[in-house]
Amino acid sequence: MANYQQPTPAMKQQWASWLSKAPKKLRLLFKQYKLDPFKLYLQKSTGKHVAFYAMHDPQNGDDVCAVVIVMAKYNPGEVDHRAFGVRLTDLVECELPEEVANP
Repeated sequence: MANYQQPTPAMKQQWASWLSKAPKKLRLLFKQYKLDPFKLYLQKSTGKHVAFYAMHDPQNGDDVCAVVIVMAKYNPGEVDHRAFGVRLTDLVECELPEEVANP
């Protein structure tokens, strides 16, 4: 699947270091959902192409949700913004949109 940015070795090392220190619950979720901060995802409920930004683990027992970046580059007619409360099951890794992959 597509990387929306090509990570440098240093970026990969920083990610691995952060992930190794993250709470076990989050590490397991990253593994279960194969989340990668360099990949592009399709948010199934909206049809938007998004990038993973952060996790939110509410203390009230609700499910862990993602914060994603909606980038205008991959979503014509949009402005760059973040979306909160995205269920992890709503994200599926995807290819770059055709108009970006083949301009």
